[in-house]
Amino acid sequence: MLTQLNGLKKILMLSLLVLSLNGCESISGTKSYCSVADIITVSKDDVLTEQTTKELLIHNVTYDAICG
Repeated sequence: MLTQLNGLKKILMLSLLVLSLNGCESISGTKSYCSVADIITVSKDDVLTEQTTKELLIHNVTYDAICG
């Protein structure tokens, strides 16, 4: 379990680094990442794998770090 958490932590940090480097780039000329992205929510009817859960967490933590 601890190894999985360390691996997830490394993935999160790398994702934050990569996205922060691109965070100031414009999308479609004038739109920023924060104006076109949003957190991903989960419905009670969703069935998630462990990998999907990790990817959702990475996306949502990255969104919060960039867009506050």
